[in-house]
Amino acid sequence: MQKQNDYIEESLDLKMELGDRRSILVSLINIGEATCSLGEYQESKKHLGKALKMAMEIRLAPLAVEVLIGIASLLTRSGKKENAVELCAFILHYPASRKELQDRAAGLFTELTPQLPPEIVAAAEAQALAWTLEEVLAVVLAILE
Repeated sequence: MQKQNDYIEESLDLKMELGDRRSILVSLINIGEATCSLGEYQESKKHLGKALKMAMEIRLAPLAVEVLIGIASLLTRSGKKENAVELCAFILHYPASRKELQDRAAGLFTELTPQLPPEIVAAAEAQALAWTLEEVLAVVLAILE
């Protein structure tokens, strides 16, 4: 897995030289998810935070949602399950979420809900339905800081 992460880092460097922001964003997401799966949560937080800011700057909603599922996984692994459930619920209900991302969110949501009190899950779902994409992105940035 570390070798794969090295290749992704090299790919990011090349994309930065070329200035392809969308590709840079995809690489940041991949690095963030890879480092999270390796248990390197600070590195994951750093890369996913950069990815989220970039997605907001270039206004790529589908990729912003992809960053959110990575952050939901990170929050789950770092013990912030309530925040992770909110993000999963948002992804499940957000109309621009790709099927693959909804499936990942549904799996994580299903894993987390038995670990939380029902009223917390219900509140998370209600909050997710009320959020706009911009609002959830701002909340997540605050959580990451």
